[in-house]
Amino acid sequence: MATSACTGTDDRVEYFFIVTAQLEGAKHVTISNTIQVALRDSRAKVYQVIREYATRQMGYGGFTILFFYLEPNRL
Repeated sequence: MATSACTGTDDRVEYFFIVTAQLEGAKHVTISNTIQVALRDSRAKVYQVIREYATRQMGYGGFTILFFYLEPNRL
């Protein structure tokens, strides 16, 4: 299920992301998904939205991001 960083009705572009995080006890978790991004959104805003998404998916916010990948979802 895709998530969204958009507010309003700006033009949107779909991006694909991968996040690898380290949890307590040196456990690693990797998640991936797509996100709808408004053309005016900053990379920092999109990163924060994805971090919040990762927190909801893992049910835990005390993790360290080890790897972050964000690219347009097109070939």
